[in-house]
Amino acid sequence: MIIIGILVTVSFIPVFSRYQDLSQSKKEAGEKILQLKAENKALIEEQNRLQNDPIYAESVARKKLNFAKEGEVIYKMVPED
Repeated sequence: MIIIGILVTVSFIPVFSRYQDLSQSKKEAGEKILQLKAENKALIEEQNRLQNDPIYAESVARKKLNFAKEGEVIYKMVPED
């Protein structure tokens, strides 16, 4: 009877180890999903702001794309070596 108990216990060790690995993978996937949902929400908010707030869209275009209004001249300061 003891031998059967030992054999059953030994046979379940790989199953339990696999279960722990899968549980850890599930936890990591859940954390990644939460991170991506937050990132997605921020991107949607940014998109809405760019589409609905012309002042903000202009500000982003000026900063990131170096856009200028008609007649404006953009000067870039280059540091001396």
